[in-house]
Amino acid sequence: MESGFRGGHWGTLMPFMRACKNQLGEPRRPVSTTHLLNTVKGPESWPHSVSLDDIDLATINGKIKWDIPIRKRFPMSEKDAVFNLNTFFNDGFRKYEKERNRADIEWSTSKLSAHLRIGTISPNDLYYRVEDSN
Repeated sequence: MESGFRGGHWGTLMPFMRACKNQLGEPRRPVSTTHLLNTVKGPESWPHSVSLDDIDLATINGKIKWDIPIRKRFPMSEKDAVFNLNTFFNDGFRKYEKERNRADIEWSTSKLSAHLRIGTISPNDLYYRVEDSN
């Protein structure tokens, strides 16, 4: 079986990517956060809001705080997403094809799935990071 961009995991992904590009064109290139912060202005007056303390959010009760190790293992911020993206490309990207099924090896996966799911990183960011690495 071929590896790299012609076989293995990529052998199923790449035909799908080509079909998407043929139908929809290239994904839009992401705008840098710095550019957004310097150009996007907030509203002249902010709408009325309430504090987080006033919202009835779920709380973890009981003696066992099972959420703490999960929160430590999977921090969910844009800063964490960018860190994972950069670390994966520095430490794991070139080994991904051979080690992607090995969750016991550090950076054998990108650790970006949850960030993609909740939006702390854009699929376009990931797409262009791969494209620009070739």
